[in-house]
Amino acid sequence: VIKTAYHPPAPPPEESEPEPSDPADGCSPSALLAPTLVSVTPASPTAVTLTRTFARCSHFSRFLWERRATAGEWKTVTVLRDPTARQWTGMPLSSDPSLPFRLAAYDTAGDFALSNETVSQ
Repeated sequence: VIKTAYHPPAPPPEESEPEPSDPADGCSPSALLAPTLVSVTPASPTAVTLTRTFARCSHFSRFLWERRATAGEWKTVTVLRDPTARQWTGMPLSSDPSLPFRLAAYDTAGDFALSNETVSQ
């Protein structure tokens, strides 16, 4: 006599929370990480080069390179939509080396994160 036992199939796995974003992506779906403005260096008598680091995000929209005006408000120097661009060279809004630059990273929802402020070296 051969006896067999019945083994029901395993129940399906329970629903789990969504997977976090790909670690290579560099940011979570809910938070945009702040970029870092690494340096501001003179490129010529009338131009500067801004260099940044940023953890690439799938929901990245654009960078706004900004400079503080003499009255204290921030003015946009340029807008870049390429997340791989690490540098920008161009004319600053003022030749005053004491006025800082910063970088604002925007995502597709319109949220933004601000970098540190850096003056020309």
